[in-house]
Amino acid sequence: MKKDSLLYKILWSNYPRTAFIISGFGLLLGAAIVFFGAGLFLVFRQIQMSDDQLFPKEFIVINKKVSLLNTLSISNSGFSEEEIEEIKNQPFVVNLSPFVSNQFKIGAYTEATENVPGFYTELFFQAIPNQYLNIKDSRWKWEKGQKEIPIVFPSDYLKLYNFGFATSQGLPQVSAKTIGRVSFKVKITGKNGVHHFTARIVDVTDKVNTILVPLDFMLWANDSFGVEEKKSSPSMILIETENAANPEIISFIQTKGYETNTERLKNSKTAFFLKIVFIIVSSIGGIIVLLALLMFVFSLEILILRSKESIKKVLLLGFHYNHLLKIYLLFITIMLLVILSLSWFFAQTGLNVLEQFVSENGFSFPSDLGIQLLLLPVLTLVILLIINMITIRLQLRRINSESNG
Repeated sequence: MKKDSLLYKILWSNYPRTAFIISGFGLLLGAAIVFFGAGLFLVFRQIQMSDDQLFPKEFIVINKKVSLLNTLSISNSGFSEEEIEEIKNQPFVVNLSPFVSNQFKIGAYTEATENVPGFYTELFFQAIPNQYLNIKDSRWKWEKGQKEIPIVFPSDYLKLYNFGFATSQGLPQVSAKTIGRVSFKVKITGKNGVHHFTARIVDVTDKVNTILVPLDFMLWANDSFGVEEKKSSPSMILIETENAANPEIISFIQTKGYETNTERLKNSKTAFFLKIVFIIVSSIGGIIVLLALLMFVFSLEILILRSKESIKKVLLLGFHYNHLLKIYLLFITIMLLVILSLSWFFAQTGLNVLEQFVSENGFSFPSDLGIQLLLLPVLTLVILLIINMITIRLQLRRINSESNG
């Protein structure tokens, strides 16, 4: 221990304090920016994952505007095959799928009990292929002979039920979390008479204002109960795209007189903007870290060069250069641990302040990022230690070769 203490004093006698302080501060600032940017990215990812993932990719749903001509049955609000083909050939369209609608009459009802009055309302069903959906509930399936129909319900309809229909009719209100326990009866009236099914809501979405059922059920039901009079062209089309905020999409929709969910476009623009901000912030932090790391490495090289004669004397006394390497690495490890710990602390403090601000304004903010955010400084520490170990080893081996020569 005394020998190591003496070696430490000899090796660090020419310690360039100013250069190390500047590089250390730069590394601290850059790492804090990178960690904060990574925290924002993790927050954004968690918000996306906790949000409704009914449609896992970028998409928009379009329909035609309803005019007086539609009301007078002079014009059709459905999409013709030529119009669907035209939309499919647009450069921003990756794929598309028309919504399949019911061709029969649907009514939903519950039977009256002592505490809850019965109700009846007419409904409509639509369906698209499962390849466009990301419903993980195991109940989202239907096979011929199955009497229960799984349903995905729009959140807007749930709000209308809770704050309009339920309160006026004395019915119980249900939340999005408990709605999966609720079932009701469905009466289908078509070419083969009246048939009754049970329906259960397995998911709630705010991304499309329609009641979705499995496509297998819809195709079977249209074939079994559909009437010719109710057959019509698809009135809604789902478009899969690389970027829902693409200006070409908005221009095309406006030119053709179509409609879409403007909130969806706004959310896509916000998501795109956040990604750009994350890239910019991370790039700035990365550049600062890189410059600080270069300065840090150069400072070490200068230190070793200044201590070259002292190192040669120590090597001539019989010490192996790997022993000197350990002494250098011990100091660097302690220094990096302090710098990266402070960087992580400042980044976490910034995220906590942001969380409080966002929460006070009525938005949810994931706060369990501690473990995930710790992985980045640990990885950074390992990378920096490897770089410094290689640099110092090369310098010491070169000096060792000179002293032996």
